[in-house]
Parts: sequence; structure tokens; C-alpha cells
Amino acid sequence: MKWIYSPGKNREKYINELPDDCYARAISNAIDMDYKEAYNLITTYIEKEELDEKYKFNDRNSMCKDVIKKVLQDLQFKYQSLMEFGKGTSHHLCEKELPKGTIIAQVSKGIVCIKNGVQYNLYDASRNNKRCCYGIWTKGN
Repeated sequence: MKWIYSPGKNREKYINELPDDCYARAISNAIDMDYKEAYNLITTYIEKEELDEKYKFNDRNSMCKDVIKKVLQDLQFKYQSLMEFGKGTSHHLCEKELPKGTIIAQVSKGIVCIKNGVQYNLYDASRNNKRCCYGIWTKGN
């Protein structure tokens, strides 16, 4: 899978102000939203949920999936699971195994924006096309 270095729209403006966040980056890249706007949107949802301190003040590596689910649903994304219990991995972060268009792929410990089979991320997250993709978020109409 090809990838294009993309830290999120206007991320360079906030490099010293905001931490790197895969969730804000994926949302920013998927819908062309300013990185700070995406980051602040997620922060607003965290505050609404009144989550405990470990979710409020870390670098979001252990982000509560329920929060991201609400954010993406409110942005009109719909989730499609690509895994079945007991069936093993059926889809990887690989161009030929994922649909065309703009998607946000759910992978271990985060999400990645993919547009027509190309990752938009800080690095190639595909692990040589072997990284498991648990599900995808697609923009609904």
C-alpha cells in the first residue's frame, strides 16, 4: 500500500501547541478539517463524557473507542466491521483488500485515513500490507 506523508491539515502551525494524535490526524485528512479543529472536537467529546484522568491527560494512545465512535458517527461516518469472531484476520491494511474512496481504517491502537488505496499518515502503518484492519468507517450520505 502506498502512503503519503500527511500530518493533518495545517498541522505544522500547531506542532509546538498540540501533541500528535492519530485520531485527529485521520479525521483531518479524511474530511480536510484543520488539525486543531479536529483535535478540539475530540477533546470536547472527551469532556462531555466526563472520562477519568487517564483519558483526559494522555497522548490518547489509549483513547476510549466509544468517544471516537461518537465523534465519527456525528461526522456522518458509518462503521463496517471486517472481522468475525473466531474467523481470524480477513482484511489487512492493503489496497486490494479495502474499498476505494475515502475511509478511516480501524487498526490496533488507532485509526488511519485511506483515500483510494493510499494512506495519508505520518508513516506507513501497513506493516508491509500485513496489518490487520478490524473495520472501516465510511462517509454516509
